[in-house]
Amino acid sequence: MKAQEFYDRYYQIIMGEDEKALDSFILDYLECPIAPFKTLARGLVADIEAVKNSIRFKNISSGFVEGSNNKLKLIKRKGYGNFGVENLNKIFRLNYKLNHSHLEYELSPTAKKEYYALKTKKKSQNLNSLLKVA
Repeated sequence: MKAQEFYDRYYQIIMGEDEKALDSFILDYLECPIAPFKTLARGLVADIEAVKNSIRFKNISSGFVEGSNNKLKLIKRKGYGNFGVENLNKIFRLNYKLNHSHLEYELSPTAKKEYYALKTKKKSQNLNSLLKVA
């Protein structure tokens, strides 16, 4: 049993559309003497529904949601401790361009100054650290 054969078979199953092939793959490798192969088979058994759903629904992706969450976390980290919840909400809306006509989401002039000062400060700190290293 070679690792390349194992990989090729696993890849064909995951990228293919045959869920039954997954079941036979798991059965073949649950009793395998090679520990990493057996561990993968056990992991597949533990998450069998999720794995089968990934085979069934290849055209559905959570990439947009994951990217949005990442962007929100990044914005939050940039302004952590410098803005209240209300202004942080406004910054999220500015970054996502989510303007609702019945709600007012403009930052106060003070908050804008703080936001841009923070961005400038971080840029200058990064520049200074680069100059010190060089």
